[in-house]
Amino acid sequence: GAGRRRRRVRPDGLLGMVSAIHTHPAARAFATDSAGDDGPNAGWAAVFPFATIAKILLAQVLVSLLK
Repeated sequence: GAGRRRRRVRPDGLLGMVSAIHTHPAARAFATDSAGDDGPNAGWAAVFPFATIAKILLAQVLVSLLK
């Protein structure tokens, strides 16, 4: 995929990043079990804070637009 070619991200780290974008801890647990190492956890830790902040900001924008 694009993440591996452009950013040279390992596939297990990419799984963690995708699960963090969706803020879904069960997906991270599945990716960690499947990978057998901490690659998904590292990807999750790199992306999760930004994904959470983006969701909060998006919710505030939507509320202000719907008023």
